[in-house]
Amino acid sequence: MDVSFLKRLTLSERRGSVGYHSLPRSVGINDLNNDTQLDIVIANAGTDTVGIFFGYENGTFQPQITYSTGSRSQPYSVAVGDFNSDDDIDIVAATYGSNSISILIELGNGAFEKVHLFSLGSSRPVSVTVADLNNDKFLDIIVVNYGTYSIGILLGYGNALFSIQTKYSTGYDSLLYSVAVADLNGDNRSDIIIANSGANNIAVLVGVHPYCIVVGDFIKDNVSDVIVAKGDENNAVILNGSGNGTFVIHETYFTGVGSTPVYVLTGDLNNDDRLDFATINKGTEDITVFIRYLRRMFSNRTRYSTGVASYSVSIDVGDFNNDIVLDIVVANRELLNVGIFLGYANGTFSIQKIYSTDTNSTPQSVTVVDFNNDSLLDIAVSNNNKHNVGVFLRYDNGSFAAHLVFLTATNSMPMSVAVGDFNKDGLVDIVVANYGNSNIGILLGYENGTFETKKTYSTGNGSFPDSVAVGDLNNDNLFDITVNNRNTGNVSIFLGYGNGSFGKMTSYFMGESWSPSSSTLGGLNNDGFLDIAVSNTCAYNISMLFGLGDGTFGVLTIFSAGGDSRPYSIVIGNFNHDSWEDIAVTNTIDQSVSVFLGLDSIDVANESSYSTGSGSHPYFIVTTDFNNDTILDIVVVNFAHDNIDIRLGTGNGSFIEVASYPAEIDLSPQCVAVEDFNGDFQMDIAIANTRKDSITVALGFGNETFTGEQIYSMGYGINSCFTTTDDLNNDSRPDLVVLNEGTNSVTVLLSFDYATFKLHSSSSTDTGSYHVSIAVGDLNNDSVLDIVVANRNTNNVGVYLGYDNGSFTAQIVFSTELLS
Repeated sequence: MDVSFLKRLTLSERRGSVGYHSLPRSVGINDLNNDTQLDIVIANAGTDTVGIFFGYENGTFQPQITYSTGSRSQPYSVAVGDFNSDDDIDIVAATYGSNSISILIELGNGAFEKVHLFSLGSSRPVSVTVADLNNDKFLDIIVVNYGTYSIGILLGYGNALFSIQTKYSTGYDSLLYSVAVADLNGDNRSDIIIANSGANNIAVLVGVHPYCIVVGDFIKDNVSDVIVAKGDENNAVILNGSGNGTFVIHETYFTGVGSTPVYVLTGDLNNDDRLDFATINKGTEDITVFIRYLRRMFSNRTRYSTGVASYSVSIDVGDFNNDIVLDIVVANRELLNVGIFLGYANGTFSIQKIYSTDTNSTPQSVTVVDFNNDSLLDIAVSNNNKHNVGVFLRYDNGSFAAHLVFLTATNSMPMSVAVGDFNKDGLVDIVVANYGNSNIGILLGYENGTFETKKTYSTGNGSFPDSVAVGDLNNDNLFDITVNNRNTGNVSIFLGYGNGSFGKMTSYFMGESWSPSSSTLGGLNNDGFLDIAVSNTCAYNISMLFGLGDGTFGVLTIFSAGGDSRPYSIVIGNFNHDSWEDIAVTNTIDQSVSVFLGLDSIDVANESSYSTGSGSHPYFIVTTDFNNDTILDIVVVNFAHDNIDIRLGTGNGSFIEVASYPAEIDLSPQCVAVEDFNGDFQMDIAIANTRKDSITVALGFGNETFTGEQIYSMGYGINSCFTTTDDLNNDSRPDLVVLNEGTNSVTVLLSFDYATFKLHSSSSTDTGSYHVSIAVGDLNNDSVLDIVVANRNTNNVGVYLGYDNGSFTAQIVFSTELLS
């Protein structure tokens, strides 16, 4: 062979010392100081340090700068990525000697904060890499555990915080050494590849997972059915209830290619007395609406965009403009606003109207209620990055005032909000789940739509509560609270005393590493007692706790949601008019909504699935009657597609997709609340837009269509993530309560002229509370609604007692115990 054309290439070596006995074991490369030059990161196992060589334009490097990872920590591996969403590159090291990972957060100038440690138990980590495994736009960490023969996954929250490690065993004596991440099967989901020295092979973990679940009677047989959103399979599945708590799969509804439905809601969206449903599609950034037209069938889906890069994560329904037609509200997390789709009587909806939740607010959850007793529905949004709750009070014309902000504490990261009258004062109160602080916070409402500073109740150290629901669990006519604790794998119960305070927490274990993400309350077995349905994201199933009527629950019943589902948000409703409650859930991975129809008191039918569209990532689901046909419909927030989907129920447990309503680009809607905001007897919607720090309100026409939306800004960096609605100031108008993750606060927006809202007040949920859910009720029997917040990181719930003017007391904190 003629090789005369080859020329010699000489490589020269340039050395940079990493120190005597440093024993460098791993290297990472990236531009750490934003000078467009590549830098080098080294794991120095011998000196217990991470070293950085900053690069020059000529290919040489500055002398090494080191950061200690702790005595005898022995960093074996390093990886780089942006862990706190500030566009600066951070560092993670697998520290073999200290059985942990070490995080170094970059300050924007090439310098790094002190090391943050995350314990991994007796794992002996030897390798680490990073990737977005669950398509939430936040980097997750994958670590190889040499000592426990397993792979560990820590899901990132975009704020330099991570979930407790979920382990995947690779078998005894597998002797793992290295890990990589790639999409091996072309399904747009990250898979994990592991080098297995002990077994002389490589192992592959294929990415899967159901997201959200709701209940309703879809086939009008007076038996509750279930809808599950299956993100992996881009569909929603309906399970027909048997009436005894068992279910069978009824029908699967495609939500669109790459839709990834993460939330589902149900309601009568076209006023035909049949339940419809809608999904939030994370992948396609829209919502998909399915309108039911026969007893057991739903129409083809109609999609409504929530805006490019909106990342909708929560959804709710309500009649915002008093036209007797349900409207939809969506939380757009990345666009920092809430979007409202006004419903028309035919099951279609208007283009989204946007209400800002303020810059960097990241709205996470949205709910709808009349906060100030003016007979107008208001909107509440949890703003994750601002760590507060924002409330939009509605005006008579269907628009909303600028939001009121109630701080939920620094780093509280509120994830979910619910409402109820917790002190029996006739005023709506708020409960917030604070993911970052591991507690719930209670905000008691005043008559003017403001709230008393909150009380908090711990949900357990590191429990990370991210969903809260309100109902009377022990038949004493007082509101109680249920909280999903994602990291400790349990559901916590707080029984209310009727004075705005709550008893000691009781917890029910779901399963190790199940990550319960959403729960809802309903009568699943027709015994007159409230039951709990839970979507377990990492176990790909839904579980049911049947109430005994005294605040306690029976043995756990489990139903599979499918291997590729990852259920997230769940609702209960009678979707088929059969006397049995049904369940609907969003599935973020297979991007769908699943419906489980109840068969009897203990079983469900096989699920039906409705796709929310490829890449939509549906997060939140709400059920209501949008089109006044007495049949429940559903609306789903599609986080990634920036839209909401509406599906009208047909009365037989199936749904017809009517419309997908778009929103402003880059909204990231996360939660939606539904209510009649403008007194026209038509349901309207309020959407929490996480990225745009705003709330969007759209007025419904009663035919599943909506008027142009109004946007209410919540403030820069407030990250509104959840919203709910009620009358907070006894003016017969629904107001809004908003959770703000970015500012650890709760914001109240009072409605003052039907569908127009104004910012009224804000209450803190304490530094680091990380609330993830909120509810409202009269806790102290003063006919004024109060607020309850779940504070995840501070292991408590906070109670805000309401005054009759719409304001609230300071938070009253109730511990839920360590590690709860």
